[in-house]
Amino acid sequence: MTESLPDEASGSRTQTARLRTLVAQRNRTILKLTARLRPLQDRVRELEAEAAGLRRQLAEAARRENELRRTMGRADSERGEAEQALHLSYEELEGLAVQVEEQNSQLLAANARIAQILRDNQALLAEVHHRVRNNFQAIVSSIRLKLRRADPAARAPLIDVLGRIHAMALVHELLFGEGAPSTVQPGRYLSSLCRRLADLARADLLVSVEADDIEPVDPETALSMGTIVTELVVNALKHAFPEDRPGTVSVALRGRGIWDEIIVHDDGIGLSAGRCDSRAGVGLVLVRKMAWQIGADVTIEEGNGTTVSICRQGGRNHGLASPAQHRPNGDRRPPRRE
Repeated sequence: MTESLPDEASGSRTQTARLRTLVAQRNRTILKLTARLRPLQDRVRELEAEAAGLRRQLAEAARRENELRRTMGRADSERGEAEQALHLSYEELEGLAVQVEEQNSQLLAANARIAQILRDNQALLAEVHHRVRNNFQAIVSSIRLKLRRADPAARAPLIDVLGRIHAMALVHELLFGEGAPSTVQPGRYLSSLCRRLADLARADLLVSVEADDIEPVDPETALSMGTIVTELVVNALKHAFPEDRPGTVSVALRGRGIWDEIIVHDDGIGLSAGRCDSRAGVGLVLVRKMAWQIGADVTIEEGNGTTVSICRQGGRNHGLASPAQHRPNGDRRPPRRE
């Protein structure tokens, strides 16, 4: 019985390495598909340039036609010479009409090619999205299967990996699920993410989220926010409530328009009471790195649990209210939802 535990831990590490390999393979696949898109984008730009040239030629043809009309007006006072000039002008106009017709045909053909390329690009992007989504689902299913069979010692790293995958997968779903891959609404994102993290916790632990009306952010910022919240929430669920102690982890997103602060509070035993993840732990090192990437500072306070604040640098210098103004009576912790 004692000898089987290292074997199971070794198997868990092997599975974790395989999962990382799958993620790396998925990233390489995305890079290859992105490289395939570049020639199509270059071709679209070439066709757009050709279309612009054709439009310029049409404008030139219209200008020349106007010049011919003015020549016909002057022919009333110079009938003799104007008749011969008019005859020549009609011939030239017929030639221009033929050219315009040919150019119109070329423009229609170019527009048809551009439309087909755009349809091909959309189909390729949809295929990439479908494959990435399937890969995420396969990875999550595999980890959940391992969680059901893993011993308590092996569950902790699997939960860490599963939380980080949820953060990445949810950004991908919000970007491509609505057909507008440009920005992410942070309140909606963090609420959905915390619901998934709550599924990993014990039944007597609650995870609540409260978010102000915040403007959408770019995908990189959203992923950094999700990674920060994932690390803090998972860390609290694992270490803040030992010996089946019930409790709540509260997440708050504060700001007016632009996000100002993310606050994660738990009413557990606190860092000083012996939690595994200290200020120098791997989880908080990752939190500080993600905070630096989005231009934020990290502060940790203890008292009735632990409160970690991720405050955007310069927020108060851009006309934003201070974080305390968003809390009743200056409370440093986010309000809870039962």
